[in-house]
Amino acid sequence: MTFRTRTAPIARIALAATAGMLAMGLAGCAASASADSSAPDGTWMLVSASDANGPLPVDAGPVTLVINDGGVGGEVCNSYGGNVTGTVGRTSAGEIAISEVFSTMMWCEADGLMDLESRYVRALQLATKAQLIEGALVLAGDDVRLRFERG
Repeated sequence: MTFRTRTAPIARIALAATAGMLAMGLAGCAASASADSSAPDGTWMLVSASDANGPLPVDAGPVTLVINDGGVGGEVCNSYGGNVTGTVGRTSAGEIAISEVFSTMMWCEADGLMDLESRYVRALQLATKAQLIEGALVLAGDDVRLRFERG
């Protein structure tokens, strides 16, 4: 015996639409990454990070950051995205704001990955400064520092 509810088709459509929009947004970010290696647009991999609670467990899993045309996105265990405004400095830190961050909400199996993800997404939103230092992208703010290398 099978039971069907009216919400199941609606939920499937909403999930498919959300996944499609996220995939298109991230694909658009990746497809138009700048060829200029000194530009911040493109894909970055988190190599070290800290917040007010100390170092983030970056070895728990790969963390990507994709920057393009006023948007950020990427993946830890879940996919995330948001808006970014401001500038990335080359000789001194530029002012930035990362806002309206959203994320999918799947459970992460790997040890420490949920902790890494929640602390990383919070730190990302607290970043107020951005600078390219010797090819690395450094985002910083009160009690947060995130260092990325080109992915």
